[in-house]
Amino acid sequence: MNGLTFSVVSVFSGLIIGRLGMEWAVGISIVSMIGVILHLLPLTFPGEPHLDDRHGDDKKIDIRGTITVIASIS
Repeated sequence: MNGLTFSVVSVFSGLIIGRLGMEWAVGISIVSMIGVILHLLPLTFPGEPHLDDRHGDDKKIDIRGTITVIASIS
């Protein structure tokens, strides 16, 4: 599928540049990119609370806790 898509995109980009010129190719890519960005703007992702929030302003490094967490990973 990737090879087929690459071939089709290469043919179309060659035709656009050959027939319309580089300005049109850049214009079409900019318009497409703006369309994608506008399409993605309304998406929202639920945020998860950060683990650092529960510790407050405590900035100490917990070496033993870190070793315990690393050791518990299978």
